[in-house]
Amino acid sequence: MTSCSNDKDYPYIDDFVLPQEYKPGSDLISRTILTDQQIINTMTKSLGSLLIEQ
Repeated sequence: MTSCSNDKDYPYIDDFVLPQEYKPGSDLISRTILTDQQIINTMTKSLGSLLIEQ
């Protein structure tokens, strides 16, 4: 996992593991969606804002 600029604030963020039930399946659509950089950026931004709200 790549490090983010606020590792000092959230040192545990690199330990995050996606549960098996949420990993992309064998279908082409889920694999395509989760390799699209725009979607990855949107998801990362969304998850990051959740961490800040806590």
